[in-house]
Amino acid sequence: MTNTILFTIPALLLTTAALAVVDGGVPADNASDVKTVAVDKAGIGKNPAVISGLDIVPVKGGVKVTAGKCKIGGKVVTVKTDTVLTVAPADAVTVVDEPVKVPVCEPSGFWIGARLKGPDGNDTNCQFAYNPGTAVLRKAPGGKPLILGKDFTVSDPFSLLGLTENSAASPDETLYVSYIYSLLRIDSLFVTPEGKVVLAKGKPCVNLPEQPKEKPGCLRLANIYKPYRSASVKPEDIYPVVETADKAETLSRQGNLAKTMAKIKSGKPVTIVCWGDSVTAGGNASSPDKVYVKVFERMLKAKFPKANITVINESVGGSSSLNWLRPDKYPFQGNGFCDFEQRVVVHNP
Repeated sequence: MTNTILFTIPALLLTTAALAVVDGGVPADNASDVKTVAVDKAGIGKNPAVISGLDIVPVKGGVKVTAGKCKIGGKVVTVKTDTVLTVAPADAVTVVDEPVKVPVCEPSGFWIGARLKGPDGNDTNCQFAYNPGTAVLRKAPGGKPLILGKDFTVSDPFSLLGLTENSAASPDETLYVSYIYSLLRIDSLFVTPEGKVVLAKGKPCVNLPEQPKEKPGCLRLANIYKPYRSASVKPEDIYPVVETADKAETLSRQGNLAKTMAKIKSGKPVTIVCWGDSVTAGGNASSPDKVYVKVFERMLKAKFPKANITVINESVGGSSSLNWLRPDKYPFQGNGFCDFEQRVVVHNP
C-alpha cells in the first residue's frame, strides 16, 4: 500500500487543543487534528469529564447549560440547576474618515478595488468582516457623502471600494471612508469547583482571536465561536472540549510518522498531499519553483535521494476550509473546484 500524508492549511484554527468535533466521520475544519467522538442526541460531543447532564443548548441571546455532574481534579462536582448565560454578539469596530485612494473599477474577488484597512488580514482582507451597507465615502472629513451606487460601489465579501465611471470623485484624490467591520471571537464555558457554570469572553480579533486563558481549578466545558457579524449562537458554533492536547489522537502522531519515515528510507512509495488556498497554490511566490510545496519536495528528496516520494498539490486560491469540507453548503464562488473527498481523499490519505 502507498503511505499518504495529508498536509492542511485551515482558514481558521478555532481551537488550540483539538477541541473541534467530527460527527459520524464527517471531516472537521482541521481534519488532521481531530478524531471522531461519541455524540449525544443533539449531535454535540461531550467533555469526557462530564458524568451526566451539562448539555449545551443555544437559546435566545446565548446558551443554556443543563444541570449535571462532572469531575474536576478527581472530585465529583454537581451543577444543581440549569444555567442560562448571555453570549455577546460579535464585536464590531467603527472607523471614521479613513484616507483612501479609490480606482475606477467594479470591485470584485479579493483583489480588485481599494481595500479597507480595518478588515486587513495581511495579503487580503478577511472575508465577511465588513458590515455591509456601512461604508460612507466623502471628499473631505465630515463632508457631504458621495452616493453609493452612483459615485462608488462596495464589494461586501472582501470590503473593496471602486469608483464608477461617472463618479463625482477622482481616482487621483484622497477620499475619506467611514465604515463598520466585525471581529471574530472565541468564548469559553467553565465549570467551577463550587458547581457554577460561568462564561469567559475571549480576546476578539479580525483574524486570530484568542480563547480565554485557563481558570485554575475549573473545567473548560466548551468553546463558543462567534463568527463575523453573528448575533446568536448556533449549534455548529459550540465546540465541546472532548480531549486535551496531550491526549489528542492525530494523524501526525509519532507512531505514524515513524512508519512513514521507515517507508521513505526503504524506498517504498509515499504520497504527500498538500491542500489549501493561495498560500499552498503559490499565490505570492516569486516563481513556481519557490512555492513552498515545491521547496518542501526538493528538500525532502535531497535528504532522502533513494526515496520514492510523490508530492501532490491540491489547492485553490481564495478558498477556505468550509469550501473544501462542506462544498454542498459553502460552494466556492471563484475559479476552481473545491471538494475534499474528490480532490484529497481520492489520493487515499
